[in-house]
Amino acid sequence: MESTPTWIGFEHEAAKKRYWSQLRARERSDPGFSSHATYVKHRRLYVDGVWQLCEDHRLAETTAHLATRYFDFALQKNEDSLFDEFSLDELRVACVLLAAKYDEHEAPPPRVLRTASNERLDAFRLRDAEAKVAEVLGWRLGVVTSLVALDLASDLIVASPDLVRGAPLQRSPKASKFVASYARFFCNMALQANRFQTVAPTLLCSAVIRATRELLNVAPAWPPRLSRFTGYSDGELSRLARDLLSYYRREFPEHHASVRSFAASPKSVLDVARTELQSPIQQLDLDRDA
Repeated sequence: MESTPTWIGFEHEAAKKRYWSQLRARERSDPGFSSHATYVKHRRLYVDGVWQLCEDHRLAETTAHLATRYFDFALQKNEDSLFDEFSLDELRVACVLLAAKYDEHEAPPPRVLRTASNERLDAFRLRDAEAKVAEVLGWRLGVVTSLVALDLASDLIVASPDLVRGAPLQRSPKASKFVASYARFFCNMALQANRFQTVAPTLLCSAVIRATRELLNVAPAWPPRLSRFTGYSDGELSRLARDLLSYYRREFPEHHASVRSFAASPKSVLDVARTELQSPIQQLDLDRDA
C-alpha cells in the first residue's frame, strides 16, 4: 500500500501549526463512537477488508483510514437505514470509493474495485451506496484521521537534540525513518481496535508518537517541541500511550520482541496478521551509515 501522503505539503512550520489547529477544531464536531452499536462486533473484519482492498489497488494508507472513518461515522449515525438498503460488502467498497475521490490523485471507478472476492457486486448499486453514505455524512468528507495528523507532524517525530538509545541522533542516521515507520504502524494498529475510536485523532496521533519514542528508546519521550506543536502535554498523553503499548504487546508479541534488536517494521498491520512474522526479519543497525 502506498504510504506517501497524497495532499500537498506546507512550506514552513507556521503553516503546519495553523493546519494542525484547524484539525483540532474540525475533530470536535466528529460524531461519538458507541461500542454498543450492532455493527461494532464485526468492525475488525470490515477494517481488514478495507486494507486488503486498498492494498490490492495500490491506494494510499490515508485512503484506508478515511474510508474506515466514513464507515464508522455513517454506521454510528444511521446503521439500520444503511443495512436495510445495502450489504456490508457494498458499504465497504462504497466507503473506499468515496475516500479515494477525496484523497487520491485519481480515484478508481466502481467496476475496477469488483475483484474476484466481490465480483457479484453491481457497479450501479455501488454508486447508490456511495451516494447514500455521503448523504448520511452530510457530505462532510474532510474528516480528520490520525494518519493525516501524523504526516503533518512527521518532521518533528525525531530531531536534534534527541538521544537514540542514549547516543546523539547523529550517530543513528536511520533512526528518523525507522521511528516514523513504527509510528505509522501504530496508527494503523489503533485503527483496528474499537477501544481507540473514542479518542480524538490529533490526541491519538500524539500518543502514538510518544509511545513509539518510548518503545524505541528515544529520549525524551515527549520533548518540548512536540508539546508546543501539538498542544498536548506529557501528562495528557502518558496513559493513552501506555494503553497503546499494552495493546501492541498483547496483539503482536513476536513483533514486539523483534523491536529490541531494531528489526525492520512491516508496511502495515495487515502484513503482520498475514505473515505472523514467520519470515526472516532483516536486522537494522541504526548506528551505521546507510
